[in-house]
Amino acid sequence: MAQYTNITTNSNSHVTTLLTGGNVSIVNRLIVCNNDSLPARDVDIYIENAAGVKHYFIKGLDIPVSTSFELENITFDAARFDLKILTNQDSGSGAPNITVIIQ
Repeated sequence: MAQYTNITTNSNSHVTTLLTGGNVSIVNRLIVCNNDSLPARDVDIYIENAAGVKHYFIKGLDIPVSTSFELENITFDAARFDLKILTNQDSGSGAPNITVIIQ
């Protein structure tokens, strides 16, 4: 079953936890869609442990208007790490409009 997360938080830098807890987590597909009329700037996708140590899958990605990208076959120990996304807002551009789909 797919998990859908919409991110529309109006802040300069916002972290959303996509997956947390459990045992080994296997993400077959992770799709990030920019639904906005402006590019999404500096998007990061990473896992983070309780000590705040981060391991990046994607760092600083700009996503053009009405575009999506996909990561496949992500595996990590969900008992030790949370899967997170960081979104950033352009100065004066308002909140991002991003959808994340996890399958």
